Amino acid sequence: LSVLTDVRARRRADEMGQLFASALRASRDAVGIVRERDDAVLAVNEAWEAATGLPRARQVGRPWRALGVWRDAGEVRAFAESLAAHGRVRELPCTLRHPDDGRRVHTLLSAERVAVDGEPCLLVVAADVTAQRQLEAMLRQSQKMEAIGQLT
Repeated sequence: LSVLTDVRARRRADEMGQLFASALRASRDAVGIVRERDDAVLAVNEAWEAATGLPRARQVGRPWRALGVWRDAGEVRAFAESLAAHGRVRELPCTLRHPDDGRRVHTLLSAERVAVDGEPCLLVVAADVTAQRQLEAMLRQSQKMEAIGQLT
């Protein structure tokens, strides 16, 4: 009976792993898994590659804070402080920078502590809000121009 229960538990764990891998691939948001003890990137999806401008091969196994994508040291501190205080991060405004061409990607960064093979890790999700920010800036500019037109 215990062998049957063990096989079922293992099968369920395998199914959950496959489900998680599928969700990671399908997500439009950038998703990565980072090991806490050394900040090593363990896995990223295609959206993460696009947001950082780095292929998976240049990220996996390397410390994520050393990849050159963090634009502002203050954002790194805010991320670490939120994680230390709350055990998670929720929608922290963060600007990533492509290390090769300098392009900026505005994101809302969230992170949750998870365990991978018994090791403490972070599941990090970055929602790209670059287009939204650009539209907001255009709206503000339009409103300024309209206000100037009303003054004359």
